[in-house]
Amino acid sequence: MQGVRSLRLLARNTLNIVARRNYGHGRRHKFPTMNDMPVPEGDYWALYAERQRKYNTRLALGVTMSGLGLYVLSTDKIVHFHWSPPDTYE
Repeated sequence: MQGVRSLRLLARNTLNIVARRNYGHGRRHKFPTMNDMPVPEGDYWALYAERQRKYNTRLALGVTMSGLGLYVLSTDKIVHFHWSPPDTYE
C-alpha cells in the first residue's frame, strides 16, 4: 500500500512539472508606452497624393474594362440583356 501511494505521488509530481506553464514566473512584463510607438516620417500629403493617384488609376482601369466587357458581350450576342424584343419569336 505504501509503494502504490509513493508511486502515485511521484507520478503526480512528475506530471505537475511537465504540464506546468511558466506564465510570468520570474519575468517582469514591460507595459508599452507612447514612447514605444513608431514616429511618422516624411511628408504625409506627398504619400497621400501618390497613393490616391494609384488608387484612382486602378479604379478608372476597372471601370473601363468592365464597360468594355459589357460592350463586347452585348455586341457579340453572347448575352442578351433583353433591352428590346427579340428579332424572331421561336
